[in-house]
Amino acid sequence: MNLNKKKIEAEATYYTLSHQPLNKSEVNILLAPVMIVGAPRSGTTWLQKLLLENVAICGGQESQFCNVFNNAFLSAMNEKDSRKVGLSAYWEVEDFKWQMRELWARTFLPMLNNKPEATVLLE
Repeated sequence: MNLNKKKIEAEATYYTLSHQPLNKSEVNILLAPVMIVGAPRSGTTWLQKLLLENVAICGGQESQFCNVFNNAFLSAMNEKDSRKVGLSAYWEVEDFKWQMRELWARTFLPMLNNKPEATVLLE
């Protein structure tokens, strides 16, 4: 995801997780992960373990974050249904996206903190 400088600055000030401000480089790493995707038993876990040996790459066990929250995203983005059922009845799309970004950052920040020399988040 390419973020322009203005947006990075806005998001960097937005993230104060547990009163912990994040610098621009942390925000850049957290919001631009490298994702490994593949079929089961195709070697993705092995590839992940190999890549995590590099000091510039941080990550952890497969979180399934996208799989877990996929239905929530679909429900929040359901603006075509005039009945406004599901999360779209309660959330504006942009507000929901901000909350999910914060949840993402809260989930993966510990991995970045455990390997402060990292410049890439691997998921």
